[in-house]
Amino acid sequence: MIKICNKDDSNTIDNYIDSSYEKCLYLYLNYKKYGLVSNDICMYMQYNNEILIALILKYHDCIHIYSKFKDCNYNEICDFISKVNPKVICAESEIIKKLEILLKNNYNSEYGWIRQLKNYSLNNDYQVKQASYKDFMDIAKLLYSDKDISSTYSIDELYKQIADRNIQKYGRNYIIKNSNKLKAF
Repeated sequence: MIKICNKDDSNTIDNYIDSSYEKCLYLYLNYKKYGLVSNDICMYMQYNNEILIALILKYHDCIHIYSKFKDCNYNEICDFISKVNPKVICAESEIIKKLEILLKNNYNSEYGWIRQLKNYSLNNDYQVKQASYKDFMDIAKLLYSDKDISSTYSIDELYKQIADRNIQKYGRNYIIKNSNKLKAF
């Protein structure tokens, strides 16, 4: 059973995620920043016989799924997906692989990793600095140059999300420029 969360569910969610937030990083960060329900966020919990088996966060046109033991009810999640009709579904690869079979080619899959940069070095031709408001459109355009992202978002949507997160002091974007041209963020 999938049920919408309310303010009393925060401890249950925190205990379920525990210290495994890196396995559901975007779900965790958005939940911590925006709470359980806001204009763009809604959190759901999936239960099996009173036992929590998955968290689902709807954020704009995306959903993020986290199941600690990968024991979620995949058919029920597919029904949820068909009702919500998200543009993007994020989860660990084991979950995505099971959903791929059930969703029967309704979505394209792409696999990636979350990494933490501990050290870096650049030659003097590159400038690294914290992005300012005037850099956000360049960041949005760089993101939009990715074919998967451009099939999901408009440049204006990307720009709005970057700007909103920075205004709310939730985002810290750093940019790398060479010859005054954005190369990475």
